[in-house]
Amino acid sequence: MKAEKLKKMVPNILETFLPDLYELSNLIFQNPEIAYKEVKASNWLSSFLKENGFSVKQNVGNVKTAFKAEKITKKKGPSIAFISEYDALPELGHACGHNIIATMGVGAAAILSSLASEIPGKILSIGTPAEEGGGGKIKLLKKGVFDDVDAAMMIHPSGKNEIFRPALARVKIFFDFYGKPTHAAASPEKGINALDALVSTYQNISLLRQQLPDDVRIHGIITKGGDALNITPEHTQLVYLVRTKNKDFLPELTTKVIACAKGAAISHNAKLKSRLDSLKYDPLKRNTTMETLFKENLKALGESVEEKISDIPAGSTDFGNLSYKIPGIHPRLKMVAPNISAHTPEFEKASGGKAGKKLIALGSQVMAMTAIDLMTSNNNMKKVREDFKKQI
Repeated sequence: MKAEKLKKMVPNILETFLPDLYELSNLIFQNPEIAYKEVKASNWLSSFLKENGFSVKQNVGNVKTAFKAEKITKKKGPSIAFISEYDALPELGHACGHNIIATMGVGAAAILSSLASEIPGKILSIGTPAEEGGGGKIKLLKKGVFDDVDAAMMIHPSGKNEIFRPALARVKIFFDFYGKPTHAAASPEKGINALDALVSTYQNISLLRQQLPDDVRIHGIITKGGDALNITPEHTQLVYLVRTKNKDFLPELTTKVIACAKGAAISHNAKLKSRLDSLKYDPLKRNTTMETLFKENLKALGESVEEKISDIPAGSTDFGNLSYKIPGIHPRLKMVAPNISAHTPEFEKASGGKAGKKLIALGSQVMAMTAIDLMTSNNNMKKVREDFKKQI
C-alpha cells in the first residue's frame, strides 16, 4: 500500500529536522511568553516553516501572534492541519509543555512537506496563541481561519499514552463587590465591607460543591482584597473558572454560582457586578476513526497505549471548540511519570529536558503518519466525516 510505504520513510525524514526542532523547543522554553504576547515563539515557528517551503501568513484572524502556514501539493485532496500552542503560564513557564506541543506541530508539518510530491491535498500548520485561558482558537474560529480545514490534530504531553481523555466545558466568571469605606478601627459600623461579601461568596460556592455532579470543577482566586489594613474594603474582586463535562449543564451551573455571589452581596449590603468571559470552552468531541489510525501508528512506532478511557477529565482546552467545527483529535502522550501533574515545576522541568526531546520525535512522527493515512485514502476521510456527524 502507498500509505505504508510512505509511513516507513517518516523516521528517516524526521532525522533531518530533529536538530532544528530541538533548538526551536529550547528557544521557546527558555523564553516563556504568556497569552497573546508570544511574539518570539510565533516568529521562530514561522521562520522554520518558511525555511521548509511553506507559505506563511502571520497575524491571521487579527490575532497578532497567530500564524497559518500552508503547502499545497500538486493533486487535489484533503486539508490536514497540525495545531501548535506556545503560550506559557505566569510564573511557571512551560509547565504545560507548550514548547513541546508547538514543536511537534511544525515537525509533523515539515515531515509531510517532504512527501508533498507523493500525497494529495493541503498541508497546514496553524499557530494558535493563548490556550491557557485566552481562547486563541475560539477567536480564530470566529474569523474563519479554520474554514478550509478538513481535519486537525495536536498532541499534549502527559503521564501516559491516551488516545482520548475527556475535557471540560468551561466559563470564567468575574465578580466585583462594592461597599463603603471607613476607618476600620475608629468607626467600623459606618462602613460596608466588600471583602466580607467576597469571603461569603467563596464559602457559599464551597458549600455548593457537595450538591453538584462529580465531574464539576469550580475554583477561583481573589484578585483584589482591599487597599489598606485600616480602611474597610470598598472594592474587592474574585475570579472563578466553572467547568463541567456536560456542555448543556454549563448555563445552569453558571446561574447557581452567580446566585452564591448575589446572596452574599445582599447579606452584607454590598453591591455586586458579575460578568462572564465571552470565550467559553467546549468539551472535546471524539472522532473514533482518527483515534484508531493514530493508535495503530503509535503502536507501529513501538509504543504501548492505555486502552481504558479515563473518567477523570484533563482540564479544559479551546481545541474542544475546534473539535465541534471540524473533525479532530487531541491525544496525550507520555512525557512524565503518571503521578506528576501538569502546571507544576516537575512538569516544566521535563518539558525542557530529555523527556521533552523524546516526545518531540515521537509526536512529530505519529501525527505525520496519521495525516498520511487521511490524505492517501478517500475511504478514511469519508469515515472521519461520518464520525464527526454522528458524535454529539
